[in-house]
Amino acid sequence: MAPITFEQFRNTMTAAAAQRGRDYTNVYSLTVRWERDNTQAAIDCDNFQRMLKDLDVTPAVEHIIRRDDSSIVFTFQKALQSFVGKCKAKSESDHNLMILHYAGHGMMKNGHFAFAETRAANSTLDAESWLLNPMKTAQYISDVDRLDVLLIFDCCYAHLAGEVARRKRAGHKYVEFADIFQTLRSRGGKVQPTHSLLVGVASVLLPLNRPGTVDPLNIPPNYTALFSVNVSQVLTTDELRQLSAWMRNLPRFAGLNIDNVYRTQSMCFVLRSALSVYAKLHKLQGYTMIAENPSPPLDLNRLLQPGPSSSPLKKENIPFKRET
Repeated sequence: MAPITFEQFRNTMTAAAAQRGRDYTNVYSLTVRWERDNTQAAIDCDNFQRMLKDLDVTPAVEHIIRRDDSSIVFTFQKALQSFVGKCKAKSESDHNLMILHYAGHGMMKNGHFAFAETRAANSTLDAESWLLNPMKTAQYISDVDRLDVLLIFDCCYAHLAGEVARRKRAGHKYVEFADIFQTLRSRGGKVQPTHSLLVGVASVLLPLNRPGTVDPLNIPPNYTALFSVNVSQVLTTDELRQLSAWMRNLPRFAGLNIDNVYRTQSMCFVLRSALSVYAKLHKLQGYTMIAENPSPPLDLNRLLQPGPSSSPLKKENIPFKRET
């Protein structure tokens, strides 16, 4: 992977190792499910509505994909475009958030992520073409619309709302969704959540609906990532010391430190951080995941030293020396 400049490295790491909320003017939500769903999606939608209440967000509008709809793509597109239009900022001082939640089956079909009515997939909606790709471009939303987007695909994984409720009970001041992903990922299980940023290097952060005393910035990570980044500039010893000191001064939640450094044609850093930090860097130029939640590195110098069990040379092992 092509290296990045040191300035790009510092800027992206600074953004990823922060939890900064935006004071949204309005938060709008839409929840989508199939009428003929067999995954108890209606219950998941109810859980999502309770999560919105915990976040002090108004209830979501519900869009149900009807079983007798012969043109589900057209109906979905029309509903989505109408909803996005409602969410866009109406003045230059506004900045809004749109949350779209889907509950039901999800699968890969013809190389694209799709919503499916049932596991048999007799009826599907190409979510990658009609939702994800338009959100990445200016087809639906541009910078002038001052609109952030959070997509939650609740495909056979219904613990997001429960984790938000748990943090509310524990007295957290707010929730960052990349950090919630980290916690859910740490619990293991057959179905693992995934996380991706379509644009930018920041995760949505929302306050909980009652005063809290626990600052998530001060909670050390319970799940980490080991990753590499290639930087085009070769740093001096003093610059490496300054970089390490900067990392040590970051909030505890980030857990960011240098694991190793290699000089190649560029400079390859091996870094360790909270998974929530790496989740914001995933797919950015220069960054590559090595391992998820690895153990501390082995001390090879100590490990490979001859131990006390090493036997001294025995007399019969000493080569015979002919006397002259």
